Amino acid sequence: MDVSVIIVNYNTNELLAQCIHSVIEYTRDVAYEIIVVDNNSNEFTPDDYTSISNNIEIVRLSRNIGFGKANNEGVKIANGELVLFLNSDTLLLNDAISMLYHHMKKHARVGICGGNLYTKEGEPNMSYTESFPTVVDYLKLLFGLVVLSRKEENFNVAGEVKRIGGYVSGADLMIRRSLLERYGGFDPDFFMYFEDVELCHRISKVGYEVHSVPSAKIIHLQGGSTTAKGEEISVKSRCFLLESEFIYFRKTAHKLASVALWISYLLKSFVALALYKCLRNKKKSIYWCSIIHVLRRVYDN
Repeated sequence: MDVSVIIVNYNTNELLAQCIHSVIEYTRDVAYEIIVVDNNSNEFTPDDYTSISNNIEIVRLSRNIGFGKANNEGVKIANGELVLFLNSDTLLLNDAISMLYHHMKKHARVGICGGNLYTKEGEPNMSYTESFPTVVDYLKLLFGLVVLSRKEENFNVAGEVKRIGGYVSGADLMIRRSLLERYGGFDPDFFMYFEDVELCHRISKVGYEVHSVPSAKIIHLQGGSTTAKGEEISVKSRCFLLESEFIYFRKTAHKLASVALWISYLLKSFVALALYKCLRNKKKSIYWCSIIHVLRRVYDN
């Protein structure tokens, strides 16, 4: 088996079906299997997917254990030489899986690679970063000294394969199964977000390269599994993101730097909460209360 395509599903049943159909439609030049790991979704019926192809395995979990852990469950039954972690809210635009596979086969020191991601409208989407995030980056962002990168700045416009100093998006991350067996899969401390960053960081640290392969083209309906379900889910998603940021920095940055970032976030949160309470903005007040709760939990851990 060349590639095991692992797709985690949590209440994205329709998107999942579309993703699977795109894999089957475009993948031609490799032997592959599809492993769907369901995080205890509502109204999930395995037959809806196994009827699409006899090449699909279903792993049903009794509870939502998070994105990274669910992918790790898929790895346990994977037979492929390479593993592609593919988001359920993605759609292949070409034989991307074969392109990533053949690139990895040609370059033994490449441990991880990913393709170019596009929005639904065909515009550049966040595909990779040139460097790993640092505490300094986040402090600058927190105090408005820098702005978020534009999506086209994290997209391989040149169209040539390049080695990057950061990470590829976990929406389409291909990795050697031998590396997962030797160095472990996604860190179980992350429930959702930053597990792809940490994995790329860990694999880079042991001497393997991370590459962008722009010929592999995939649509990423970014946020399709969170923001599309309402504002409450979106706030929860932001809280998961913040918590994962601190888990990542706790693992990769100096302790004093992580503490400085935590104090800065906490101060900003209290100021914002006080401001929105004065303005009687209930929605914003609840949001900042949620952020403070996350920060306290991060401190306790």
